Amino acid sequence: MKSFPISLFFIILIGILFTSCRKDFEFEPSNGSELRFSKDTVYLDTVFSNIGSSTYTLKVYNTSNKDIKIPSLQLGKGENSNYRLMVDGIPGKVFNNIELLAKDSMYILWKLL
Repeated sequence: MKSFPISLFFIILIGILFTSCRKDFEFEPSNGSELRFSKDTVYLDTVFSNIGSSTYTLKVYNTSNKDIKIPSLQLGKGENSNYRLMVDGIPGKVFNNIELLAKDSMYILWKLL
């Protein structure tokens, strides 16, 4: 049996190392045209102050083949809103530079405080 040349082994190993590395994600600013939503209109029910309110859900889809960055996501009154958002598990009222990978989606939940 012939022995495997050691130089060929190192060439193959170096080739595998250089081709298996992941490139860093490069996000492009979103203009909104590549986004699709699970609902086009969201209606909120009457809320009573002594009864817990429901949580509302919206799913956002990135339909493009590019990774995008959403510059800002907030309710109309921003920090003064009576509602709290949760975007992909992070609570808050105003979100900036939200990254969404190509062909991926995210959940947006909101609830009255």
